[in-house]
Amino acid sequence: MCIANQLIQLCSHEEADTRLLLHACDEVLQGHVSILILDTDVIVIATSCFDHIGVSELFTMLCVGTNIKYVPIREIVRSLWPTISQVLSPFLAFTGCNTVSSFIHHSKRQFFATWQNMPGLRETFLQVTKQPSQVTELQVHDLEHFVMKT
Repeated sequence: MCIANQLIQLCSHEEADTRLLLHACDEVLQGHVSILILDTDVIVIATSCFDHIGVSELFTMLCVGTNIKYVPIREIVRSLWPTISQVLSPFLAFTGCNTVSSFIHHSKRQFFATWQNMPGLRETFLQVTKQPSQVTELQVHDLEHFVMKT
């Protein structure tokens, strides 16, 4: 059994969106990967994991009704500031995903626009990601300010 399959079996993620990327890593080892999705959260997670998957190209196919849109993850990653792609998963969890409540009447687009206008917030998300058990009062203040500003 390959290492990726062993990781999948050991994985405790309940969220299918994150488990999907473990399966993608296994497919890379097999030489190919294609991801068909119905949820934009997978695009965010794939973008945050792209540099760790080990592929030069990754496309997701986003299906909305009868329309299919090919989303080039590599292009998204290259268009973002380097630290943004590293903290997209915590951003997704903070602003709401399938297993975390979201802020009513606030879209991820609104949060992302606010985030782009608060450059220091990238560092806050990065530090919280690196040391989640050591969140400081200043980081809590920054996150509260982010929510209130949105």
